[in-house]
Amino acid sequence: MTIRTTSQLPAASAANDSQLIEVATPVGGTSGAHVSQKLTVGKLRDSFDSTIKASAVAALSATDSSGALINVRQLRADATSLMSGTRNIGGVKTFTSIPQIAATLAYQSSKPEQVVNQKRALELIQDNSMFVGPGYMVDADPGTDGSPSTTAYRPEFMYWHFDDFGTDSSQWSNPEANGRKTEADGAMCAHTGWLTVYGWLADNGTVRPAQAWVGLFANVQVRDPDDPSAMRARWVPIQMQPWIIGQKSSERQYVGFNVPVRAGLRLKIKTGFPVNGDTGGFAEQGNASLALNQPNTFVGYIIRAQSN
Repeated sequence: MTIRTTSQLPAASAANDSQLIEVATPVGGTSGAHVSQKLTVGKLRDSFDSTIKASAVAALSATDSSGALINVRQLRADATSLMSGTRNIGGVKTFTSIPQIAATLAYQSSKPEQVVNQKRALELIQDNSMFVGPGYMVDADPGTDGSPSTTAYRPEFMYWHFDDFGTDSSQWSNPEANGRKTEADGAMCAHTGWLTVYGWLADNGTVRPAQAWVGLFANVQVRDPDDPSAMRARWVPIQMQPWIIGQKSSERQYVGFNVPVRAGLRLKIKTGFPVNGDTGGFAEQGNASLALNQPNTFVGYIIRAQSN
């Protein structure tokens, strides 16, 4: 039988490198003539492999700066290590935006937190309550030096008052703030910033040296001495001022405090001596009373960044 086409040949059970195939190789330049030649399957596969590899390398830029092929398996391992493993990283890395980390602690919000860089750290330091700048604000105008800004209660201010013979501002009920609003838990700071407090007191002319003090107290957590793991809220002095026992101290004497505070902090004022509520010192001209035009009264306002 004469075989005229490839389709008439018996089928091979499998391909192997030693098998032969017929190829038509061009001869004679551009004449279009071809000559039949044999070619092993192995050589054909090698030729395909070389061509495909060169094409893939060129298309994927899969060589390093020296021209060596990139190991994709190692590249994947390196990427996995960077994403979720432990890795030492050298060199300078430039971030065009602030990196973020997932919030994992209970007190953090569910939103990612930004990593604080040097610039942001300086901003946080400069914007905190320890510094007062020209761009800071006060929620109400406290008035000019030597003249009161108000003679009535204003919600923008914080107030502390002592009744006659009182020693603790938290024992006063403020009649101007929402009826008989008690201040038993102290006045609360509405913002974070620099708290300025001043007012005046009068004594009864019988202050002993040991009693001659005025203190600003904050309600903060104190470690329980009987149980170091437990904390409890206590009133703690954060600033103390001496009370000057003088010839006019039973009429009028100014006292002031200046402290950085955070929003939510509660404060009260205490004295070591009973105050004199029966004094007419507030009626004098040129006084610097700010609050309610009453004796034994303090006013406070917080100088703060506008974002606080």
